[in-house]
Amino acid sequence: MNKQLIFIKFPIIFPIIYGTVLYLFPQYETELIIVTLLLLAETHFGATWPFFLAKSNIEHIKKDKIKLIVYPLIIIIFSLVGFFFFKSLFLMVFFMANIYHVTRQSFGICKL
Repeated sequence: MNKQLIFIKFPIIFPIIYGTVLYLFPQYETELIIVTLLLLAETHFGATWPFFLAKSNIEHIKKDKIKLIVYPLIIIIFSLVGFFFFKSLFLMVFFMANIYHVTRQSFGICKL
């Protein structure tokens, strides 16, 4: 089987692996979460930094400050305040936004 098919066109393999490891080793839930964040989430976030650091994008960022700077700052502040003061609502909004983001991203990858 082609690796591209498994990891890009068939990403359901990741939750299956996660669920299997969690089911077989429930005592390591915290460690599994940390490893998953480090391997998948942080690399995902880190992949966007070159966009902000590349000199060729500076003009684009300056032209669209609201979308590229202000909105992310609002999201960060909402996340910090929401997590500590209205956790249930924050988690619902977070997971809805996550579903939207991942679906759009997966659709874009499939189009590639």
